[in-house]
Amino acid sequence: MLRECKRKDIYQGSFKKGVDIIAGLMQVTKERGFTAGIISGIGAVTEAHIGYFKAQTQKYEVRFRENMEIFSLRGNAATFSPTST
Repeated sequence: MLRECKRKDIYQGSFKKGVDIIAGLMQVTKERGFTAGIISGIGAVTEAHIGYFKAQTQKYEVRFRENMEIFSLRGNAATFSPTST
């Protein structure tokens, strides 16, 4: 669900329970034709993948499977369309 706020360049929305945040954002981006933006949010998840580099194991991803609150979700997004020159 997405609604346009009074300013034409700000949108607010929510996802139904069980929707993957990244997949949901990608779908909204495609449907609305967004090419770039800033994302912020709060909410809750039942599973999370957090990527960070741990030198000892040479791994990037950690998975949590439990109910958790998101008190700050921040990021940016842009579409990338390679062109040949």
